[in-house]
Amino acid sequence: MSFDKGGIAMKLKTLMSTKSVICLLFGVSFVLLPVQVMALFGIPLDADGAFVARLFGVSFILLGLWLGLGRNTQEIESKRAVAISVAVGDLLGCAVMVYALLSGIGNVWGWVVAALYLLLGVGFGYTLLVEPEGKLAI
Repeated sequence: MSFDKGGIAMKLKTLMSTKSVICLLFGVSFVLLPVQVMALFGIPLDADGAFVARLFGVSFILLGLWLGLGRNTQEIESKRAVAISVAVGDLLGCAVMVYALLSGIGNVWGWVVAALYLLLGVGFGYTLLVEPEGKLAI
């Protein structure tokens, strides 16, 4: 059930709670203040861009609620589905962020978001690894 038997025990439930809070914070920010939030990342938005950013924020809110409300599930198939979905999504998010940053889009805060995507993607992916006893880590 944990990442590290000897040190910090990082459970899928903890990852889901953490990701939920992050998604809800970003989601609400994008819905309420899309132009200002994207300006922090060095990306100007016009009215059309603000509309798309608001829709992006709604998706973050949906994901945040889904993770937060589902964090207590005990069903192994549900846990596996969450871990796979978020790991793939976050690793793709990292790749998209890095591509944009290397293309000259964004600023140093984009690297922070890329790192966050990477850490969470690896964390959720790690929960899928098989422990030495042959049991799933989740």
